[in-house]
Amino acid sequence: MPGIVGCTKRTASIHEVERARGQLRYAESYSNDLLFEDEQICCTRTHLNIIGESHCPVINETRKNYCWIEGEFFNKKELVKNQQATKFSEATLLLEAYRKQSLEALLQKIDGYFTAVIYDSEKQILLIFTDRYGFKPMYLWEDSKNFAFSSEYKTFLSFDQFKVRINKEALACFLNTDQMLGDLTWFSQVRRLNAATICTCDLKTNTRTEKRYWTWAKVQQQEISFAEASKKTATLFREAVAKRIDQEKIYIGLSGGLDSKAILAAAPGEPPLGAYTFGQKGAEDIRIAKKIAQFKNMDHQVFLLNKKNWLDNRLEGVWKTEGLLNLFHLHAAPFEQKMQALGPINLNGVAGGLILGGRGINNENRRVREADVIQEFGDFAHLQKWEDPFYEVESSGPYFLDARMRRFTQCGLEELGKRVEQRAPFLDNDLLEFIFSIPEAYRKDSRLFSSLYKNEFPAFYNTQPWEATGFPLDNSRRFYFFGRKIFRAVRNRIRKGNAFSLANYANWLEGEFGWIQRLLESPEALYRQLTPIDFYQSYVLPHRQKKANYTWEIGRAITLEIWLQQVFHNRFKNSKELFQLKTNLK
Repeated sequence: MPGIVGCTKRTASIHEVERARGQLRYAESYSNDLLFEDEQICCTRTHLNIIGESHCPVINETRKNYCWIEGEFFNKKELVKNQQATKFSEATLLLEAYRKQSLEALLQKIDGYFTAVIYDSEKQILLIFTDRYGFKPMYLWEDSKNFAFSSEYKTFLSFDQFKVRINKEALACFLNTDQMLGDLTWFSQVRRLNAATICTCDLKTNTRTEKRYWTWAKVQQQEISFAEASKKTATLFREAVAKRIDQEKIYIGLSGGLDSKAILAAAPGEPPLGAYTFGQKGAEDIRIAKKIAQFKNMDHQVFLLNKKNWLDNRLEGVWKTEGLLNLFHLHAAPFEQKMQALGPINLNGVAGGLILGGRGINNENRRVREADVIQEFGDFAHLQKWEDPFYEVESSGPYFLDARMRRFTQCGLEELGKRVEQRAPFLDNDLLEFIFSIPEAYRKDSRLFSSLYKNEFPAFYNTQPWEATGFPLDNSRRFYFFGRKIFRAVRNRIRKGNAFSLANYANWLEGEFGWIQRLLESPEALYRQLTPIDFYQSYVLPHRQKKANYTWEIGRAITLEIWLQQVFHNRFKNSKELFQLKTNLK
């Protein structure tokens, strides 16, 4: 999941683009494509060499069209059949559709996780586009003179003409909501390209246009019984999982929730699946995952988070996620190399709770409204435009898939994706189109999820516990509201704090206040130039004195300062520098 970087020739030289590509490389095992340059653009790519095109650009020699793509299509066989060809790669499918002037029609049908660029050197047209849900990022830097695109926007730091301007609206958004919204990035002159979007750049006139090639309005509501909906969901979900298992060794991040268990249960036959779980000793996720792994007689690796290792690789994680994710959410950072050693591809349960569990449903059978957005994001609701026609469907789910999953949860996928390719069965086109065409009431309170398990995966339904309640799903309807409350209260009183949860950052911070104070109180601290809030006095000191729990606020504060130091002073990019910071306190 590294990516593509390119620009117009007036923006940067090929040497600057090569330098920018270096910012996308996080391991020597990466494969670099050739550097492309002509009179109009420079472009290249680096990648894990696991899936997709092994070399880019792919070229249509006759028309002098070029394509770079990072990612893959999961319904490629169907697309090739529709093109009436014997075999096509992802890039050649795109180039052929462009030649036939049917690119938008093809993009509407692609079930994939990708970003791509097509360059028509004869017409001097550059097309940059995202997949239907926009989970794989593409960023644009543009002004009256410059235009550049990249899978990670920190690559623009390699361009001599790029001058960093911090977006203060983005800063306030991050500090208050724990994420970015809309197309925001930390840099004022850089934005993230929206989902299902084609950006067309006319290089002759230096003009750009954008349009959505697909919207949720294409999903038509249907009348269907709950029993029929449950059966259809099971079929589509099994197909979604099967499409994403095509390698000899694929691993799944197994937790105590419903999402990952559903993927494991739906995997066809005896799939080549292994599993891993990370968390602190005694965490519910680990306890339940162990039971499931034993039940399936499968290989299962446990990676323990603790007070000594939780900070390992977190500074690198901030750099990899471009400061977009609170470092306390980088739970897997200490174990990335171990995960890479397990297998090349990870099946991820991202968005399962929203899609099948009905998470976030407040009112049934209506599109998202301003009140829903304000409830979730407060004063920053306007940044993710709820009235955008893109969300025109009788469900609030697509909005929160875009605003919450794409702009928050996806950052964790990006971090892991620097070493292991990620596949997300819940983000399957056929599954999503069906789910958001049926009554919302079917998904509310995990009703559809429960039915899926009961009818399709009865062994899991009857015997395997669910983290939310501690009971198997056959009892969860009875115990859901009462049982969850009692179960969590009892388990957390037995041991101090959140000792049964994934991590216990509030307690683990106890030994870290020295370097945090040095970081935030230093005369060289950069955040002071951007906000009047004194992070140490406002968050760290009250937390240290046990007057309040400001764990997540502290996480955002140190994430911001670390990111600013990385950008402006090239500091704190690895754990060695963190060790030096700690050592200098003595």
